[in-house]
Amino acid sequence: MSIAGLHIMHNQLTRIPDNDNCIEYLKNDELQDFSDHIWNSNNVTQLHLTITEICLDTFAIPFIKEWMNYAEHTQICNRLDGRLLKFEEVQYFKHYIQEVISFSNVSKTDFPPHQLRLFGGTTQFTHGDFCPVLSFPSNISDNSSFKLYEAPCSEDFNFCFCAVPLFNNFNYYGPLKKFEKHLYIYEFDFSVENRQFSSLILGILHTVIELRREKFVLFNALHKEAYETRADLPVGRNYWTSTKDGKKHLLTFTHCKSNEEFECSNGTCLPWNVRCNGVVDCDDKSDEEECNQLVKDKGYSVHVPPPPRANEKSLYIYYNVTLFNIYDITAIQRSIKIQAEINLSWYDKRIQFWNIAKNENINMKDIWKPELTLVGDAYPGYKITMDEDEFHESCKSDPESFEGKDSRIFSYSDPYMGTFIKGEDMKILYTFKAIIDVPCRFDLRKYPFGKQSCNIAIWIENVEDNSNYEFVYEGRSK
Repeated sequence: MSIAGLHIMHNQLTRIPDNDNCIEYLKNDELQDFSDHIWNSNNVTQLHLTITEICLDTFAIPFIKEWMNYAEHTQICNRLDGRLLKFEEVQYFKHYIQEVISFSNVSKTDFPPHQLRLFGGTTQFTHGDFCPVLSFPSNISDNSSFKLYEAPCSEDFNFCFCAVPLFNNFNYYGPLKKFEKHLYIYEFDFSVENRQFSSLILGILHTVIELRREKFVLFNALHKEAYETRADLPVGRNYWTSTKDGKKHLLTFTHCKSNEEFECSNGTCLPWNVRCNGVVDCDDKSDEEECNQLVKDKGYSVHVPPPPRANEKSLYIYYNVTLFNIYDITAIQRSIKIQAEINLSWYDKRIQFWNIAKNENINMKDIWKPELTLVGDAYPGYKITMDEDEFHESCKSDPESFEGKDSRIFSYSDPYMGTFIKGEDMKILYTFKAIIDVPCRFDLRKYPFGKQSCNIAIWIENVEDNSNYEFVYEGRSK
C-alpha cells in the first residue's frame, strides 16, 4: 500500500480571526517537493495544485448583490461566519471574481470601473470616516491592474464578496422536524445566470438551501414540500413560506455555537447568558423577546395542586420562617405583634419554564400556589389577623435550587434558540411577608422568670386532603 499526503499548517477555520489569510499562510510556508523517482517508484500520481485552488477548497467566496454601506456589507459577511476579502485574496481569486460578475446582472453602468470593498475598515464610522476599496477593470486578465484607495464608509456599494470557511456548521432552529439540525456551506461552480449567492447550504441527509428566482428555497429530496424566503440571506432568523399551504414559519439558521451562544435577529452571536437577563444586549432587542414563558401541560388547572414527584408519596412543600422584628408584647390581651417572612417552595412537574433566569418573578395567577391559613393555638380555631397594608406575597424561581447539572435543556424547535427547565427540576419559591398579631398563652405568675411561648399552626386551604402534601423543614428559623 502506498500513501501520499500533503500537510498544510493552518489555523482551525471556525470563526475566522481578523488575521486569517489562507494565501498568506501558504506563501509563507516552505513547500517540500518530492523528486519524480519517489513518486514513480510508489506508483503515485502527482497532483499539482496552485495556492488559489487550495484556498478555494478552504473557503467559500459568496457573492452578495445588495446595495449597502461598509458596516452592512461587513455584517452580512459576519452572518455567514466570514469577513470581506483582503487585497491579496482578490489578486489570487481574480478569475473567479470575473466569472461571477460576468454571470451576474451587475452591468457596466452600475460601477464604471468596478469597485469592491475590502476587509480592514471600521464598522463604527461617522460621515468623515473612509474604508478600503479596490477598483478593477470590467474585464479582468492576468495583466490587469488593481487600484487600492479609500471611499466614505457610509457610501452604498452594489455588491461584495465574503471569505467564509467551507463545511462550517450552521445549526437549524425551528418547529419543522423534517429538516436536519446541522448544515454547512458548500461552494459550487458559478454558472447560472442572475445568481446572487454563489454557494449552497447543504445537509448530509439531502437538505438544501439554494437561490431560485430571487428567493431562497429550503427543501429536501426526500420530501415534496419546500419553503421560500425573500430575505437578503438564508441565514439568520427569517420567515419561510410553505409552497404547499402558504403558511409562514419562523426559522433560524445560525453559525453561533450550539448551547454556548445566542444569535440576535441581525445575525450577531453573543454569549448564551445574555438571553433574557433583563438587559438589552442585541441592537434589535431580540435577546429580551419571548422571555419567561410557562408551558403547561394540557388540562393544567391553577386550582389543582401538583402531583408528587417520582419516588415521593405526597407533594413536598419545603418551608422556612424568618422573624424580622417584635413590635409589641401585650400582656393584658395576651398577644405579640411580629414582622415575619414565610418561604414555601415546591416542584410542579406539569410546567416547563422557558428562558427563565435565577430569581425570575412568576405571575402567581398563572400557577397553583398554596393558600395559607395561620391559626394560633392559644384559643382553639382562633385565626391570626394580619395588617393588610403590610402584607406582601410573590413567586419566583428558587435561587437555592435553580439549576442543577444538565437540568437546562437547549431546544432546537424554538427559532429564538430558547432553553427550558422542567418543573420537576426547578423549585417555585413563594414568599409571604406580613405583620402578624399572634395570640399567646402567657404565664406571668413567676415574672420576670419563666418561659413564654406563642405558637402558630399553618395549613393549606386549597388542598382537598392533608394527606396530599407534607411540610418539610428547610433552613433554620431566625
